[in-house]
Amino acid sequence: MNDKERIELIDRIYNEVKEYRAATSYFTRKNISVSFVRAAKKGEMARVNALYGSADNRYW
Repeated sequence: MNDKERIELIDRIYNEVKEYRAATSYFTRKNISVSFVRAAKKGEMARVNALYGSADNRYW
């Protein structure tokens, strides 16, 4: 494997990992939002806020 092939391989893997990270982040945010909606319907917002934090503490 020469340098050009090695760099192309690294670039391809980097782009794949970046896509996987974006997908994981998307689904994490979606799951958290579903948790909030379900908790609001059940009247359990205090429990969900304790789990995920308040709007000021959230990192997503």
